Order: sequence, then structure tokens, then C-alpha cells
Amino acid sequence: SMAICGLVFLVLTLLLEYGFFYSPKISDALPFSRLDEDVYEDEDEDEDVAHIRRQILNKTIGDNVLIMSNLSKCYRTKKHQKSIAVNNLCMGIRSGECLGLCGVNGAGKTTVFRILSGDLHPTAGYAHIHGYDSMKERQEVFKYIGYCPQFDALFDELTP
Repeated sequence: SMAICGLVFLVLTLLLEYGFFYSPKISDALPFSRLDEDVYEDEDEDEDVAHIRRQILNKTIGDNVLIMSNLSKCYRTKKHQKSIAVNNLCMGIRSGECLGLCGVNGAGKTTVFRILSGDLHPTAGYAHIHGYDSMKERQEVFKYIGYCPQFDALFDELTP
């Protein structure tokens, strides 16, 4: 009976890990699951930043191995208000470059990496790693990335 329980929990863990039970309709039903058009308003954006943003949006930078285009994540608070964790992030990383995000607590660093690793669905935008969509082609993306989350990634119940 212990072997059967072990097998059942192994199968359940694999199904959860590979997103078998994920339904995008659940997040779409929540308030603020989509961002409004006016979320990103930065009239003071530097010209060089705006230039790179236009290149990313127009897909004119071809040598990037990581592309994030208008990547956004919006949560709802307990009072049903909008809380924006990531706001229209556009970035391209070339081969051989290393990505590190710095910022204060709550700046959205972990959210960005969770989206890149496929653990979290963005509200808007997309991320491509070596041409693979980080949400739709997770197994291909995993071949190219290494990610160590800030919290223990192992299940407490499954480790000695």
C-alpha cells in the first residue's frame, strides 16, 4: 500500500509540475487580469531606452537570446485594487551576457524571473528565450536557463 501511495503522489507531483491542471481561464476571470492601455505612461523615458524599446517591439534586434516585450504582471489586492508588479518591461539580452536585476523589496525582480522560468503567467506581453516562448514551450526553455529561487524550491514533505 505504501508503494501505491508513493506512485500516486509521484504522478500527482509530475502533473502539477508540468502544469496539467493549469487553466488560463481562471486568471482571466479575476478582476484586473488584463492591463489597461494606459498602464505604461512614462513621458520622461530616456531616448536611448525608448529606442531599444522600439527595436524590441519591432523585432529588429536579431542577436538576442532573451527577449522580453511589454512584459507585465498585475495582481489584485484584497480590496480588489490593481497592484502592478511588472510594468511593460522591454529588454533584450545577447549571447554571453549575464542578467541580474537589482531593486528594493517589491520591485518585481522575483516576478520577472518566475515569468521567465514559466512558473507565473504574465498579464500582458511575452518572453522568448532562444526563440522559445517561456510559457508555451517550457521544456525547450529549461534547456537554456538555470534558476535558483530565493526560497526553498523543494517540498518540505518530500525531503528528509
